[in-house]
Amino acid sequence: MGRIHVVLLLGLTTLMVFGVGCDGKSLRLSVTTLDFGDTHQALNFDAYNANPKRAAIEATLEFDGSWLTLEPAQVVSAAPDSASGPFDVVTVEARLDRRALAGGPVEGQIHVKGRGLKKQSITVRAAPPYEAIDLSAATLNFGDDKNALEVIVTKSNSAAQRLEILAHTDNDWIDVSREPLALTGEGDSKTIIIGVKRSRLVGGYHEGRVVFEASGFTPKVVLVSAVQPYQAIMASNTLLDFGSSTRPQLVDVWNNNPSFETIDIIATPSHDWVQVIPASVNSAAPVSR
Repeated sequence: MGRIHVVLLLGLTTLMVFGVGCDGKSLRLSVTTLDFGDTHQALNFDAYNANPKRAAIEATLEFDGSWLTLEPAQVVSAAPDSASGPFDVVTVEARLDRRALAGGPVEGQIHVKGRGLKKQSITVRAAPPYEAIDLSAATLNFGDDKNALEVIVTKSNSAAQRLEILAHTDNDWIDVSREPLALTGEGDSKTIIIGVKRSRLVGGYHEGRVVFEASGFTPKVVLVSAVQPYQAIMASNTLLDFGSSTRPQLVDVWNNNPSFETIDIIATPSHDWVQVIPASVNSAAPVSR
């Protein structure tokens, strides 16, 4: 009789575990699919315990690839007071790593499982373009005196073995090499020199951009700005040689740009043994005939 009693207990235990393992209704998910398309970087979904008869539910979230991260990767949801709520909702952020992908559209699965729960899955989809490179600077400001600056281009994509980067600009005053730039291993980097052709600039403030592209990947843009000094001040001499004489010498200066109604011209000596009188003058715009 004792042997029969043990067998019955074992059978009941097996039935209880099997019954709990088939529970696919207590843990609810707000989605069955996450579609990142060609633009999204992060999407959210909710998980919660919908069964007031079950204690807190613990579930683990696992993704079958390396291009998605989940935060949190484990959810705990307390039992609601009733079947109609309120529910202990846990929001999960799914973040896509576009640097870990190359080629065409991809699909994967988020597996949600826990003790006594029927495993559930969420389909995840993403489409190109993906991310390929990082730039050391998003903007370059040449000011009024710089003619060349550097940008470091670094390979950040782990899925593509080799990248060929092309740089181009629609601004004729920006100088950048149009030769292809090859990047191989992850983290490989090259330095690009971007210059300003000041002979093609008129006076004032100018903006432009340089675009870095790798086929099939998101382009990266560097915004470029430069200030070109106006050509306005003229002087009658470019050299004064006093020799052994102590007599002062004269220099005429004037506003030669009709765009400026008046200009305050200031003379600043480079050495204290040079004296300029007057140190500043105001010059009106030339009269056109």
